[in-house]
Amino acid sequence: MEEHTITATIATDIQQSSQDRQYSIFTTLLWMLFLALGVQTIISIFIAFGMGAYGLPAEEMDYAFLRPDVLALTGIISAFISLPLIKKAAFHSGKPFPFTFLSVKPINSATMIKVLLSGIACYALVYALSHLLSIDTPQFMLDVKAQTHNAFDILMVVVGICLVAPIIEEMIFRGLAYARLEQSRLGAPGAILVTSLIFTLIHLQYDMVVLSLLAIFAFLLGYVRYKTNNLLYCIALHMLYNTIATIELYLFI
Repeated sequence: MEEHTITATIATDIQQSSQDRQYSIFTTLLWMLFLALGVQTIISIFIAFGMGAYGLPAEEMDYAFLRPDVLALTGIISAFISLPLIKKAAFHSGKPFPFTFLSVKPINSATMIKVLLSGIACYALVYALSHLLSIDTPQFMLDVKAQTHNAFDILMVVVGICLVAPIIEEMIFRGLAYARLEQSRLGAPGAILVTSLIFTLIHLQYDMVVLSLLAIFAFLLGYVRYKTNNLLYCIALHMLYNTIATIELYLFI
């Protein structure tokens, strides 16, 4: 990218006015990847140093990162770091958080019921396809379950997987990235496509077959964002999906 670094590109993007402008597709992709992967990677490095300082062998760190408390801690720290960055990427330098830009609006109960029912139907479809294709439960999920020993661990699973992850991921993908891409040359169809594909591909813990099933859910989230123009429905849908998956993991697997 000529003489500009990724950091310089993002810094330049922050300085530009949000009024009457067409958002850069490339810079939006950089924001999306940095917020979704970069922030968590940096936090994981610091946590790994902490684990090493306490004498944890390097070969055991990957497993330790799947402890419920570590999962929740990583997610919470990521959220606190990501929120001001989301604000900058939305060109809101004042004190108020850019809820309007992210399309956070009052919800309608009838619409919410329809959205949640669509999530249940989507999960049922993915569940049926998983059994039809004889897809095994991903090992990382089994490792999380194996390290869940008490009520506190269960609480950390709920916090990390069912609450924090859906909120911050939806703010990044169907909030910030979607809003920027919708106001780029891609428009709404491109915003759905790009955010859904990137959302699917960043879930590196899954193999390609599982990723293809995850893509079904990702496109449903994109469609809900487009149809309702309200991020809260996407967050609720994502929370429901993760909660059903967590219940299935702990009660039926």
